[in-house]
Amino acid sequence: MQMLQQQYEFMKWLDCKPVLFEMVKCTQKREFAFLKGINIRALNLFYVDQFNKILKLSDYTTKRPNMYVSVAQLDFIPQFTYNLSQRSKDTIEWFKKEYHKHIIAYDLFLDFDSKEGEDLSVVHSEVKEFKTWLDEWKLPYYSLFSGNKGFQIVIPYEYLPKELNFSVNAMSWGEKGSVYEWTKIVSERLKNVFSLSHLDLANSGVLNRLKKCSYSLVGDNVALPLNDYDFSTWNIGKMHYNYVLKRTLIKNRGLLLRGHGLQKEELQGNLMKFIKEFKLYG
Repeated sequence: MQMLQQQYEFMKWLDCKPVLFEMVKCTQKREFAFLKGINIRALNLFYVDQFNKILKLSDYTTKRPNMYVSVAQLDFIPQFTYNLSQRSKDTIEWFKKEYHKHIIAYDLFLDFDSKEGEDLSVVHSEVKEFKTWLDEWKLPYYSLFSGNKGFQIVIPYEYLPKELNFSVNAMSWGEKGSVYEWTKIVSERLKNVFSLSHLDLANSGVLNRLKKCSYSLVGDNVALPLNDYDFSTWNIGKMHYNYVLKRTLIKNRGLLLRGHGLQKEELQGNLMKFIKEFKLYG
């Protein structure tokens, strides 16, 4: 019995109600997914009470898949069957024909990954330097450790240019003037202008792109949103779930969005000035 308890000790992270509440905040109007170990897409996770059923579906304690949410927000996600073989067929069709019709927001998502055999301190230094630019220009963003290979920075859709649309072509790629095309071009130019060698562009502008679910586990590490102090003093040991449980007040912690004490319109304006100054679009 003691061996079994030790084997599943990591579940005390997901048995912590404040953790579950923070995760569910992140899954509202977003696709929830499991990848690595088992792949399950297009899940609805709107209530804490749904966790046990979804964890059982993924055989979580054995397979330990990573948890993700969509970069896009959606106004509708069907309740697909929990028969996994049938579910896969149904969701493939939905992604092809219906997904794009339900997108109502799409974030600027920047994913920084360490390279094979590289120490995480290298990518941390790159993102830390890039953050100084975001703070100097007072841009609205939040940052988190991705739980394994690097860090993520997100500027939520509500701060992006108001004129962006959700139009796509027959191949489900964003057309000119769409939020998908805008985020793709901005990401590519950010990488070039700021020499962001660890910024992964592989899925930039992809409609059903996923990002790590904040507060989820990746192995024994937490995909933890970081404030400025957390980021500047970051080390991998502080990301272990036991350390986070002991040292961090999780209740109502949220995503730690940098608002710089400004109104939404001011933050939007700062982003537009930043884009124009560094010729990141247009």
